[in-house]
Amino acid sequence: MISKDLLPRMRLSSSRTLSSQIYDFLRMQIIEKRIAPGTALSENDLAAHFGVSRNPVHEALNKLNSIGLVDVLPQKGSFVSKISVNHLFEICFVRCALESQCIRKSVISPDKKFQKLCQKLEKNLELQTSLLQKEEISARFLTLDDAFHELICQFSETELVWETIMQVKANMDRIRYLSIGTWSSLDHLVAAHRAIFEAICEKRTEEACSLLEKHTYEISHTYVQIKENNRDWFLEE
Repeated sequence: MISKDLLPRMRLSSSRTLSSQIYDFLRMQIIEKRIAPGTALSENDLAAHFGVSRNPVHEALNKLNSIGLVDVLPQKGSFVSKISVNHLFEICFVRCALESQCIRKSVISPDKKFQKLCQKLEKNLELQTSLLQKEEISARFLTLDDAFHELICQFSETELVWETIMQVKANMDRIRYLSIGTWSSLDHLVAAHRAIFEAICEKRTEEACSLLEKHTYEISHTYVQIKENNRDWFLEE
């Protein structure tokens, strides 16, 4: 059972549904390692913690179940899911396929839009680089990492691509938080982003796609040591 003392408070807003706010909050608590796999998530306890009825909590847990972060077991309750390596490879495939198609569409983007997006990518890289000499920057770096890939998705001219990636990549994000700054060097990640950026903005499309694929699938190697050190976080498959 999750400790009420360890779960932070959250200020609820009237501008969004309660279930969506609770979903976002619990998603980040799980992804950022604050709630461990196997932890029971009681609807009653969570409703009391947030000061809401059980219904929005129930909806949030069902949505977390749909993205692979929570197991909802009949007659038993809801539990934080363990990480599936098989699912991790599926995420890599889907993400690489979608982002590569966005890169391929970049060459037919209107020139002004293309240049504007390249400028935004460059600015993002500057911010990434500025963090390299700082400590305790994992969450800030991963936010910039997501923003970098979201900009690539904007070449598709549809919001659905990044929305889809955000829906499927939750378990990948758990690995990212476990590996950042240890098994994943920030210098290496920034260099990989810069290589992708240069290939895109010089319209070396297939090279950019190849670099993106290599970058995306690196997590399929970094998880190995993480699993060795955190076996209770992973499913036995």
